[in-house]
Amino acid sequence: MSIVLVSRVAAIVIAAIAVARCLMTLLPETWFDVDPMLDSAPATGLPPHWLMIFDACLIAAAALGLAAESWARRGGSGWLLILVVPPLYALLFWSMHGGHQVQAAVPWLAAVMAAVALAHLCRDRVTQRIVLAVLLAVCGPLILQGLVQWGWTVPDTMAWFAANRDEALAAIGLTPGSPAAAVYERRLSEGASTGWFSSPNLLATVLAACAVAWLAMVVAAKRRGASVVIGAIGLVTTLGAAAVVGTTMSTGGLLVLAIGLVLVGLRARTNWPAAVGGWLAIGLPSLAAVAAIIVVWVMPADTTIGGLRSLVIRGQYAQGAVAIFMEHPETGVGPAGFQDAWVGVRPIGAPEEVTSSHAMIFDWLAMLGVAGLSWVALVGVLLWRAGVSRWADHGDRLPWVWLLMGSGLVIALTLIGLESEWALLDPAERFVRVCGLALVPILACVGASCMRGPLVGWGVTVAIIVLFMQAQVEMTIFNAASGVLVLALLGAAAPWKAREGRAIPALFSLLAAILCVIVIAMGVRPWIAQDQAVQNAAQILIDGPPSAETRDLAGRALTKAWDGQRDPRLLVHAADQHLAASSMPGRSRRDVLMSLSQASSVSQWAHTQGLLAGGYRHLEAVDGLAVVTGNPKHAAEAIAVAETLTREDPGSPQVWVMLARLLAKQGDAAGAAEAWGMAIRVDEANVIDPLQRLPASVRTEAEAATSATSLR
Repeated sequence: MSIVLVSRVAAIVIAAIAVARCLMTLLPETWFDVDPMLDSAPATGLPPHWLMIFDACLIAAAALGLAAESWARRGGSGWLLILVVPPLYALLFWSMHGGHQVQAAVPWLAAVMAAVALAHLCRDRVTQRIVLAVLLAVCGPLILQGLVQWGWTVPDTMAWFAANRDEALAAIGLTPGSPAAAVYERRLSEGASTGWFSSPNLLATVLAACAVAWLAMVVAAKRRGASVVIGAIGLVTTLGAAAVVGTTMSTGGLLVLAIGLVLVGLRARTNWPAAVGGWLAIGLPSLAAVAAIIVVWVMPADTTIGGLRSLVIRGQYAQGAVAIFMEHPETGVGPAGFQDAWVGVRPIGAPEEVTSSHAMIFDWLAMLGVAGLSWVALVGVLLWRAGVSRWADHGDRLPWVWLLMGSGLVIALTLIGLESEWALLDPAERFVRVCGLALVPILACVGASCMRGPLVGWGVTVAIIVLFMQAQVEMTIFNAASGVLVLALLGAAAPWKAREGRAIPALFSLLAAILCVIVIAMGVRPWIAQDQAVQNAAQILIDGPPSAETRDLAGRALTKAWDGQRDPRLLVHAADQHLAASSMPGRSRRDVLMSLSQASSVSQWAHTQGLLAGGYRHLEAVDGLAVVTGNPKHAAEAIAVAETLTREDPGSPQVWVMLARLLAKQGDAAGAAEAWGMAIRVDEANVIDPLQRLPASVRTEAEAATSATSLR
């Protein structure tokens, strides 16, 4: 096999993995139900170790492709190499602090290496044409799934929920009338399409970019006199992508779609946009990054304008991310540490507990520290390169075999993810999945046939701009499904010119190979064992009777699984099991105390490892021990834990409510009134989302306690 073929195979593998990740259900962790009132069942989708296997294969493909570039003496970019390295220290540092950090770090490694590798491999114009065609074919299954969700799945779900409201809320552990239930009902009633992503905004982001690129390809094909069939397929794809963006009801997605279509339309009539392409590629994402901060400065938090209210919330995320960075400038808080750090610094009145700042720049600053600026610069350099690249005509030769190879690999990888879901899908859902996958080779071939001329190059560039504009106000880069696709598109659209030589691509290849070994050693192997251990614990609940004994047994199994990967989330799950066991009826006092003691122990471990969720479970367990034993020592410990939580999560009215009730039980009326007062002030500051305010009964309790104290 020639060197060019090796490079091309590597590039196709990267593109196929990037697309397949968007077309399957990815589980953030091996999850199972922990509510004692429910029948536990395993979740469908790919467990974390499969995602890490994909990432390891992607990094290995990058290493192979760059090695081929070195052997061919095609040279490489020293600047890109310099910019890739600094954040690796922060990632390695945090990977030593638990499996949850490893899990969050690996997709970023894969995405960055994909971008760098494709920036070198796509200097070959035929390879670039193949890669971009495969990447943009992702819209086929997403369009079909989005339309089916909007037209049938979501309406059917909403109708069923309306008829079974209380049962449906109880099935997910929510109490009818509670703030959490109100928020859940609101999100369900919005009825937006999501595809296989975790939110409609992510689907809107990807399809807005696809619509822009496909519009440019359709116009170019029309000008070139392509066949009616090619034009019709391209036009339907463009309209379908734009229509699904509309079904998501994403304000940001619709806005960037409009911006992208305008830029393509301008380029179709004048060369002006391309003349300033580099500045647009840098400037528009930068403007999007600061837009949220500007809006939060000038707009009231309780604005009724939906899009601006969303920007106000994202501005709060950015404020918190900057505060996190200022507290941890050297290494940040790690890829999985944002949520627990955010609740400690979030502005009073910010209603949400997010895992990301919803902005690439602020995520990398908060999670990686000052080294994260290096990756920000890397993206900026590639954006500039994409903006100033002049798209050469690729000629008439269409690489059918390579396109079918790439599409076939996408289908094969997606089928791996579909295996766990297939038995649960009804015939109509199976038909949709099969048709969606069949669209991938069709759109890849049609896209490649349209991918000629400078207008298409500009359309792809604008699609990249659209993606990175949304990446500054949405979790596009943080999300494990979309992050690799976005950065892979960036690399493929920004081929890097270089002098002849072997050193730079050889160093890149060596770095990728080392990272691949690290991912396998610290990620794939331990996570296969951990996922199996968690599945075994889940099986205890699924196979056994719904008893306290099975809950405690599952909790101990999870604690044992924690010994392998040191993922503190397992301890939180273990605490949930023991707490559930302690509340089941018919248990002896001795057994209840044993369950509560185990819950207290494991949750305290999770809390000391940085998980705020562990602190809340610890408080629940210690308070339970105080109630059962009547021991003042446990009561004092519960108050101490609650006070710690108020320092770690001062913006949560619920934690102040917990502290107030504990102090009241101990007869400290003044302290309880002070805590109730804080709960009221924090709750009243939440003018952004009234649905997340304290329930009326709790407000009445708080006001009664504070007024009674003031009368003394």
